[in-house]
Amino acid sequence: MKDVLELIEKNPGLEKMNSEIVSNHGYYKSLFDEARAAAAPRRPIEKSKAWLERAAKVIPVLRRPSAKGLTSMSTG
Repeated sequence: MKDVLELIEKNPGLEKMNSEIVSNHGYYKSLFDEARAAAAPRRPIEKSKAWLERAAKVIPVLRRPSAKGLTSMSTG
């Protein structure tokens, strides 16, 4: 490793040689090619409310009333 660092130090152009190459280019291209432009699927609010009730049982801050608690926010 030391010899590699010395080589780069002696030849500063080596450090910039492949700087324009994107790592994992093929992976990013695959993600882009497989992406679909569409609206997010609608999720039922009942499941979120059930998770909130479950969380309120174990997270104390969700149980007590406060000025910045969940009850001060709209649920729409």
